[in-house]
Amino acid sequence: VGTFQEQSGQGGCTPCAPGTYQKNTASLSCDKCPAGSSSVEGSSAASACKPCEKGSFAETVGSICSKCPVKTYSDVTGATACKECYSNLDQTGATRGTGDLANGGTCLIEIGVTFFARRCSGDIGVGLDGTLGTD
Repeated sequence: VGTFQEQSGQGGCTPCAPGTYQKNTASLSCDKCPAGSSSVEGSSAASACKPCEKGSFAETVGSICSKCPVKTYSDVTGATACKECYSNLDQTGATRGTGDLANGGTCLIEIGVTFFARRCSGDIGVGLDGTLGTD
């Protein structure tokens, strides 16, 4: 359980990789978690496949959750892709997008209940220290 053998009769078992699970013994492979979810190494049940958190995604079945790349965000759990935005902190894992993306919308990273962004193209930006400023 949570392991597999690459060949029948092989001595010893290999733990299922992250993004997979195996509920049976003596299996030749592991089952894949659905897209938008992942599991830890050695998972032994489908219930171990947990939805990706906001700010991350798992594009295909059997993949692991990865942080959204720079200039993208995910505002839902269980995402299979990240949404595009105009700018952000040049960091991965943004959880929220604001404004018209073609006109300077920003990706924001949630830290507790506060969102931080480096700049908005044009009007007001929120600095890393939480202060407001203008371009």
